[in-house]
Amino acid sequence: MEIVFKRRFSITLSLLILFSLVYSSNKAQAVSAETLIKSDNNPAVYYLGSDLKRYVFPNETVFFSWYQNFEGVEVIKQSELSKYPLGGNITIRPGTYLAKITTDPAVYVIEPGGVLKKIRNEAQARTLYGND
Repeated sequence: MEIVFKRRFSITLSLLILFSLVYSSNKAQAVSAETLIKSDNNPAVYYLGSDLKRYVFPNETVFFSWYQNFEGVEVIKQSELSKYPLGGNITIRPGTYLAKITTDPAVYVIEPGGVLKKIRNEAQARTLYGND
């Protein structure tokens, strides 16, 4: 009787270990909303929004208008990254850059959503951004 109990216990314990290993390997990586993420095989960096959509930084200029470095970027598996739908592009952080179009003499400030607003004159630019 004791041998049967030991065998059943051993089989039950083995099954529990097996199921826990399978569950942990299939379990999605825990990534919080409002986090910077990237896949383990691609340099593109995304912001995971509170809506659990990923928003891409189209280039380093845009990224560095929001962040000083890449320290907070979490690297996840490509299979996990692809579970988050694309939400769109991130634009330059408002107020960090002025824009100049080669075919237009005006200078523009970049507002939320990437909207360009014409600066009236040099005095207004200095008021908004200083002498630098």
